[in-house]
Amino acid sequence: MSGSREENLLPGANWLSMPQPARIPFLAGIIEGLNQGVRHCSAEIAFALSTRLLSDSIRSDCKLSLDSLLQQVRLWSKSSVVVFKFSKPLETYAETLTNFYRNYPEYKRLLPAYLLIYMDDQHGMGCEELYALHVHSLQGFKL
Repeated sequence: MSGSREENLLPGANWLSMPQPARIPFLAGIIEGLNQGVRHCSAEIAFALSTRLLSDSIRSDCKLSLDSLLQQVRLWSKSSVVVFKFSKPLETYAETLTNFYRNYPEYKRLLPAYLLIYMDDQHGMGCEELYALHVHSLQGFKL
């Protein structure tokens, strides 16, 4: 495969080649998918915890932890719960992704969905923070 063709298949290259008007609905879809994924996974975990663990065989200190975990995943599985919150206009996140991929082309293999998780209200990372995170956390990994 030639370098330029392989480059075009990278998530960052796809993002940069996407027309700007298409980026906002794309981000909205990613955000919805992330939250639906958390809800679905939480429902599966809650079911597994409540049906597969026998309360008689669990130590009392572990039972308290498991009950707490079960309560948390049951909460996250509710359709009204949004775990990944993005309160800024989606254009702000689109601009951050664009700047990240332009400024740090060596990270074009990172998926927009992965980067977006760190841009939510809880983490609030911008372009430089995303870069710093990956310089430290991915050091030594082949991208």
